[in-house]
Amino acid sequence: METMSFFGWSFPLARIFGISVRINWTLLVIMVFDVVIFARGGRPDLLWFALVVPPIAVGLHAFAHVMMARITGGRADTTTLWALGDSTSFDLPFRAGNHFAVGIAGPFASMVLWLICELIARSTIPAWSAWMWLLGPAGVRVFDPAVPMGALLAGYAAIFNLQVMVLNLIPSILLDGGRIWRALLWPMLGLRRAVKTTIIMGFVASFAITGFAVYHTSFSLLIFGICLLMASFSEHRSFATGYDVVFEAEPGFASHRPAKTSWLSRWRERRRQARDDHEAQEQAREQEILDRLLSKVGEHGLPSLSPQERDTLQAISRRQKERVADRA
Repeated sequence: METMSFFGWSFPLARIFGISVRINWTLLVIMVFDVVIFARGGRPDLLWFALVVPPIAVGLHAFAHVMMARITGGRADTTTLWALGDSTSFDLPFRAGNHFAVGIAGPFASMVLWLICELIARSTIPAWSAWMWLLGPAGVRVFDPAVPMGALLAGYAAIFNLQVMVLNLIPSILLDGGRIWRALLWPMLGLRRAVKTTIIMGFVASFAITGFAVYHTSFSLLIFGICLLMASFSEHRSFATGYDVVFEAEPGFASHRPAKTSWLSRWRERRRQARDDHEAQEQAREQEILDRLLSKVGEHGLPSLSPQERDTLQAISRRQKERVADRA
């Protein structure tokens, strides 16, 4: 999702598979906070977890979006990794299915990573469940020094990926849920009403999270809820002017935009074209041979053909008759 300008500062990291990858400052903040939590929890040997797991987790989350965009006939040239996922601008075929597939790809990748890490952690850490620490800092305080480092790494990765997966289902411009819920509601309500309903859902979610944070005196969750609320107001202002910031289109007219062909359709078309070109070349070669043999028969008669040339002439004649029959 495209984030608000306040959160937009980032710096370039690398170019991977043709994608320019940038790092947003919020990801660095999360990494620093977790480093401090590990240090204060008496586990300085685990500090590197906080430097490795978050960027890899959100990186795989982001590339799931990008790869799905390419598969469904769209493109994405730049992605910015931030604390809870990615900020990526997509150029997609304007269909609900395409937008849903691209939107859900990130949370799905995070879910797969969470399940793998969760199974590894549960096999070693007694009574382990990442759900217990979904709203906690990182769960590092429950890490027993007697537990192998690999299991601790899996537990920390499970918590982080679970957070990314769950929070990205919230219907907000800041998160994948903004695109997912729009795409889900689009076929049922129409594009304009789907966008409006998703924005309302975003307001409800932001107020609920803010209220929950106040009740439980969670400052970090309060900041998150306020950011969601600011994003909802930003969405609403854009919608009031007739523009949707998630689909980057005018909801009243965007459904009439021509749909782009998917990657699979383009691949099939290339295969069909290559097959047609090959058949055309084969027919041209056969016609050249046929003209030469018929010219020889016209000058010297049929007995002048060798047995091999007669077989070739009969085979070409048979194939041409079959083509005529197929067209008929």
